[in-house]
Amino acid sequence: MALAELIERAVEHKQLAYDQRLPAQRVLADLLHITHGTVTRAYDLLEQADMCEQNEEQALMCQRQISAC
Repeated sequence: MALAELIERAVEHKQLAYDQRLPAQRVLADLLHITHGTVTRAYDLLEQADMCEQNEEQALMCQRQISAC
């Protein structure tokens, strides 16, 4: 999915920091003029790939840093 790949690249290029909180799904959807479901699916993919995880406050955080090639 394109959004998940964009977020992953942002982490790889250090545009998103390790342990940085990602925007709420509805906020990001509104900013990008896409559906809430698209953001939900992208965030789910990032969690499945162990790129991000939800913290105790249910915020999605970048879980690990990836070395850029």
